[in-house]
Amino acid sequence: MRLFLCAYRACYKDADIYLLDDPLSAVDAHVGTELFELCIKGYLRPKGCVLITHQIQYLKLVDNIIIMNNGRIEGRGTYHELHESGLNFAKILEESRNEETVKDEKDMHPLEPIIRRISFSVVLFTSPSELPTADPVEVTEMRTMGKVSGDVFLSYFKAGAKGCVIAFMFFMCILAQFFASSCDMWITQWTNMEETKTAQKHGISVKKVWINLSTMDCIFVYTALTAALIIVSLSRSILFFTICMRASVNLHNTMFVSITRAKMWFFNNNPAGTVYSHLIFFFV
Repeated sequence: MRLFLCAYRACYKDADIYLLDDPLSAVDAHVGTELFELCIKGYLRPKGCVLITHQIQYLKLVDNIIIMNNGRIEGRGTYHELHESGLNFAKILEESRNEETVKDEKDMHPLEPIIRRISFSVVLFTSPSELPTADPVEVTEMRTMGKVSGDVFLSYFKAGAKGCVIAFMFFMCILAQFFASSCDMWITQWTNMEETKTAQKHGISVKKVWINLSTMDCIFVYTALTAALIIVSLSRSILFFTICMRASVNLHNTMFVSITRAKMWFFNNNPAGTVYSHLIFFFV
């Protein structure tokens, strides 16, 4: 996530020179390829970009290469120039990794080499039929396009409350709309009554209304309808907010448990970048 945030900030910064310290090693191969092609070679192409990386498969696509080893420059130039000079990229990278491995082995616990040898022996004696014969095939993600179905909304509300609570919430929504419409209708009826009273005072013959109340009674009725509308609307909003919060917490817990208890098959067939993006989208 820190890598993605830094990459986004760097692109939006619109600087003249970009220094990228091995960002391709922090992501999987699929995301790294898209990051290199779309961001480094795409959006940042007109800029000056210095990429520090151990991924030698991208060397053919860069403009200039500088190979450094222990603070010293081993070679400089384009890929074809370095290749014609007889410089072996893979050998230099392997020597650098071997030096780092030797350095790490000096600082490790005395029992760790024994544990590593035991683990290595287990790998050597593994049956060839159990070894993977090909790279795992990435499963195509199933997505539903268009409007969200009613089953999705129903499942969301069920994650936050029981069926009776959901039915009561919908009843409160209908009741709130009823009081809102009643206030509008009562204003219309009140206006007609006042017009009828004014016409009768001036001796004008008009059609009588179905109910005739005093102005004070009309005020009391309108006040009662408004108070009921406020109470029901607040209750509906609080209930809806509570259900949504419980649904979010329950869905978060369910998703977290599913990820932590998923089998290795799931992670082998789904890129880590895809899993991270979905988790961030739903959790945030």
